Amino acid sequence: MPEDEPIFTDDQPPEEPEGDDAPEAPEPKEKKTEEKPEARRSEIAQKIKWRERAMKAEGKASKVESLEAELAELKGLVKKPADDQEAKAQEYIRAQARQVFEDLQSAKDKEESSRITAFENDVEAILEDNPDIPES
Repeated sequence: MPEDEPIFTDDQPPEEPEGDDAPEAPEPKEKKTEEKPEARRSEIAQKIKWRERAMKAEGKASKVESLEAELAELKGLVKKPADDQEAKAQEYIRAQARQVFEDLQSAKDKEESSRITAFENDVEAILEDNPDIPES
């Protein structure tokens, strides 16, 4: 038989041995199919997970774009001062608003630090009263 000729042709199906000499091909395939669904489920779960992350990233990107567009629109709506006196008044109002915000932020930080200190003191007191409780 020349090497160029195919062993099987499309017209004739390959001959399979019959009887006890037939290879037991279905059993190894069954074992493989038993292992594949678990691996396949894992692959599918990973694909779903990464698809959801990609969707979230796209959502965040579109959110950023919409916020940037809104910021540009709001900047366009801000009136430019007509004269020097009005510009100084706007600058003064912004400085006052910034000062109030900073005061509120520092008061909030002080309150939070006092709450954390009180919590840490309570935890220390509980640990001292109950030496059986591990610190970790």
